[in-house]
Amino acid sequence: ARFWNRWGEVMKLDPGRFHVARYEETRKDPRAQLEAIADHWGIALTPEAIDKALVAGTKEAMANRVDPEAEPNVLQNRKTDLRDLFKGEAMDLYQDMVGDLFRFDLGYDLLAFPD
Repeated sequence: ARFWNRWGEVMKLDPGRFHVARYEETRKDPRAQLEAIADHWGIALTPEAIDKALVAGTKEAMANRVDPEAEPNVLQNRKTDLRDLFKGEAMDLYQDMVGDLFRFDLGYDLLAFPD
């Protein structure tokens, strides 16, 4: 929450200076995100460079680089949908915590609680 709030405060001061690359948007259209990031930073990426990045950045390609000795990512092994984890008292606690901690949600809709 502190991280997001601080970035939200900085972005509010000079919104045109920042480009937020959200994970979900990157998954939906990685080429568009790479192009937008390159444009924002003023980097002239060729279509061929983007093609190579898209191939190297697939889950399959990245899985070949995982250290077999490393601890597995907890979220990769989660079996329960997050919507099923936050019901009743858990949702009340979530709403209280998010309401108290977050001033900015960086476009992730944290402050719009599910029904």
